[in-house]
Amino acid sequence: MAFLVHPLPPVAVYVKMEYLYDLEPGHPSWGNLTPGIWISVKSTQSKALYFETLLTDYGALYDKLPISAFVWKTEFNPDDHLPLDVLQLWDCFDYDITVIQKPILCRCEFFGKDKKMVAMFFNSIFLSIDDKPNDDDNMVYQIPDKSEPYNMQLLNIYLTGLLKKHLDDREYNVLRLSYGLDCDKHSAKEIATKLNIEGSSSYVRVSQLKKQAVDKLITNVDHSQVLDYL
Repeated sequence: MAFLVHPLPPVAVYVKMEYLYDLEPGHPSWGNLTPGIWISVKSTQSKALYFETLLTDYGALYDKLPISAFVWKTEFNPDDHLPLDVLQLWDCFDYDITVIQKPILCRCEFFGKDKKMVAMFFNSIFLSIDDKPNDDDNMVYQIPDKSEPYNMQLLNIYLTGLLKKHLDDREYNVLRLSYGLDCDKHSAKEIATKLNIEGSSSYVRVSQLKKQAVDKLITNVDHSQVLDYL
């Protein structure tokens, strides 16, 4: 375990040049990138991690760059920029730091706290649309629900817009029919018949499409689009 600073494997990165000028508004460097190589990382209590980076075009070391200052490729959408509080959930706890390489994580999909909010939105919405079980003997369902109900008419309109924007026709219709967004709710077998999904396990394919559609929504819908409903 190192104190304050720990060396890093030589990872090639691109630095957002606005970070070299203290994020000065209107500076001509905004939107430009310069190549770099990670050298070390610094842990200072109650602050973000700082990455010491060799700026290869300048032959200079810059040691106060947070993780949000970097990208790994030159082609990226600025609208997909993730803020520091998503990339690093907590400030550093102390001055001791250990660096461990975990190559397998390079193949994992990033799922930050904003996406968790989106997942919570869709999971809670679709769960609320589903009918609760008709079980008079289950005490859980005899407890009165005092939570504020969703305005289902407005919610259906909003959901339909998101579905049309982010899903293909088959995925859209599977969710629309499953949850009865503008129609009666249909069973998996009824949906398979309507969408001409054939085979002895057609209802399984409908379930797969349903999960695929929800996962696609969670991946593609920005958290700012669902905040008002959380």
